[in-house]
Amino acid sequence: MTYAIDRQIPVPDPAYVPVRKYPFPAMQVDDSFFVPACKSQLFLTRQRVSVAGRTWRRRHRNGHHFKVLIVNGGVRCWRIA
Repeated sequence: MTYAIDRQIPVPDPAYVPVRKYPFPAMQVDDSFFVPACKSQLFLTRQRVSVAGRTWRRRHRNGHHFKVLIVNGGVRCWRIA
């Protein structure tokens, strides 16, 4: 596989802060957030939120722990530690 070379693409501004999809940094212990999902997407949505929480935790190494469960109408993620 070969990759195309792009020229004249400006480097992003260092002040740029990406928009976070899930609010992990702002969560305190016992806080939670809800992600709505249709019945066919419940397990995939749960997996995405779980992976995002684990990735965020590893990246920041701050001891935060999250619990993700399928609830009525979607997925809920709690910060448990």
